[in-house]
Amino acid sequence: ICFDSANNLYYSGGNRIYRYNPSTKVVQPFAGNGVAANFDGQGTVFTAFSSPTVLACDQADNIYVWDSGNGTIRRIDQNQNVATIAGNGNYYSTADGFGTNASFYGTSAMFTDNTGDLFLVCGSSIRKMDAQTNVTTLAGSFYGNGFANGPGNVARFNSPSGGCFSHGAIYVADSGNNRIRSISFG
Repeated sequence: ICFDSANNLYYSGGNRIYRYNPSTKVVQPFAGNGVAANFDGQGTVFTAFSSPTVLACDQADNIYVWDSGNGTIRRIDQNQNVATIAGNGNYYSTADGFGTNASFYGTSAMFTDNTGDLFLVCGSSIRKMDAQTNVTTLAGSFYGNGFANGPGNVARFNSPSGGCFSHGAIYVADSGNNRIRSISFG
């Protein structure tokens, strides 16, 4: 789930993204036609997702979706335009890169900062996608679990499951290590 600036709640289910307006108490499909597929477009008729799970909202009220069945990150604007912005659907590798040159092996959490960056908790790594859709790994490893403090690829996580951005730092729920970890910049 995630909330936009007007306090609307977004959630995924049945290959769709729904919006709940707490003022009117109305739930309506926001994007996706309910069929497991992969179509960018506009609205609920001409777009499709396959097992969308994790959602995040930025300051411009764009909704980001981890479309797990397609291995992609999708963005939905407030006009209900759906666009694939990252991920190439290759489930058996994880790679940094621009937009659809990047690949993801699972995403358990997404969140944004004040500048439009999207952060992703992916497998045993923490990744960042900037406004130009450049995906980089900030900390952890694609292939190694464990526990280690240190810079970037020296750090190790074990089943990180959530995160947030606050006061210039990233906080990660490192559930396999029973710890809250912080990533600072600079």
